[in-house]
Amino acid sequence: MLRQPDRFTHSAYRMLMVSTFLCCIVSVAIGFFLGTYGFSLGSRQTSCATEPKKVDSVTGLGMATIDEAPFITDVPLVRKKFEHDSSYNFTAPGANQRWLDLISFGKPFVALNDPSKYGLPDYFHKDALQPEGLQPVAWNVFHQLHCLVCFRTTYMKLALDLDGGYDVCTRQHIEHCLESLRQATMCAGNMNMERFEFIHYPGHHDFVPKLVGQHEMHTCRDWDAIKGVIKKVRSENIPVDKYGKRVPQP
Repeated sequence: MLRQPDRFTHSAYRMLMVSTFLCCIVSVAIGFFLGTYGFSLGSRQTSCATEPKKVDSVTGLGMATIDEAPFITDVPLVRKKFEHDSSYNFTAPGANQRWLDLISFGKPFVALNDPSKYGLPDYFHKDALQPEGLQPVAWNVFHQLHCLVCFRTTYMKLALDLDGGYDVCTRQHIEHCLESLRQATMCAGNMNMERFEFIHYPGHHDFVPKLVGQHEMHTCRDWDAIKGVIKKVRSENIPVDKYGKRVPQP
C-alpha cells in the first residue's frame, strides 16, 4: 500500500522531465524560427534601401553633368592625351584663323524661350536693360577661349610686334579675363598627374626640370558633342548678338 504513492511519484516525475524536455525543444525551435525570420525580414528591408551610385572606374564621372544645365548630360566624357599642337604657335601659318575658329562657334548667342527647359532660373529670360528686350546667353567655355585669344593677340602686339588677328585687350579687360580664367581653372580642378621632364636648354650645363603638361591622358568633355548641343539649343531658341538683337539663324 505504501509503494503506490512511490510509483505515482516516479511516474509524475518522468512526465515532468519529458514535458520540460519538450518545452525546451519547442522554445529553441520557436527562437530559431523567429531569429531566422527576423534576419530575413531585416535583409529584405535593407535591400530596399537606395544603394550609392557606382562610379565607372574607366570614365571616372560617367556623363558630364552640371546642376544648373541638365542638357549638358548630352555631352559624354572621353579620354584624350595632351600633345603640343604647333599649328597654334604664334607664327605658324594660319594660326590666327585657327584661334579665331575656336571662339567663332560660340556666336551667335541665344535668347532662351523657356529657361526652365534647361534647368535655368527665369532671370535668364528677360532683362529690361537689353535694347531688344531679349537676354543674350553665352557658353562659359567660349568666354574662356575668348580670353586666351585676347591674351595671345595682346602679347603678340606688345612683345613681338605682330598682328594676332584680334582686338588688343585693355588693362581692365586683361584683369577681368585673368580673374575669369582663375575661377574657371579652380572650378574644373584638373587633378591629373603631370610628370616633370628634364630638358637641356642652350647655354645651360645641366638638364632643367620642366612641367611640360603633355603626353598624359585626361578625361575631357567631347568637343564635337559640345558643338552638337550648341547647334541644337540655337535651333530651339532665338539667335541674338551681345546686345540682344536678333540675328539670322546660322
